[in-house]
Amino acid sequence: MVAKEPLHRWSWSDDVVVYYLHRYGDRDLPRNEDQILKLLDLKVGSYVRRKENIRFLEGRGGLPNIALLTKYVYEAFKDEPKSHHQTHVIKILDWHSEKK
Repeated sequence: MVAKEPLHRWSWSDDVVVYYLHRYGDRDLPRNEDQILKLLDLKVGSYVRRKENIRFLEGRGGLPNIALLTKYVYEAFKDEPKSHHQTHVIKILDWHSEKK
């Protein structure tokens, strides 16, 4: 029997970063998408599913089984300007970089 990888424990910060990447991509961030996923210890499959959950919240298809945390982050940032969201993401990435 093959052991399954443990599921990622999603945090507010993870969802803030994923929502930013979904909306704006990594162009204006100090790291690219692959580096960010590695830094946050996010698996590609989990990341893609979370982005699909956000698409559903936006009314653009996606996956409907959404974590409450993702809904909260979506509501908190959906009307925020890019610069405000970006500032939060950069602080999160800096904190994770210092932690490692």
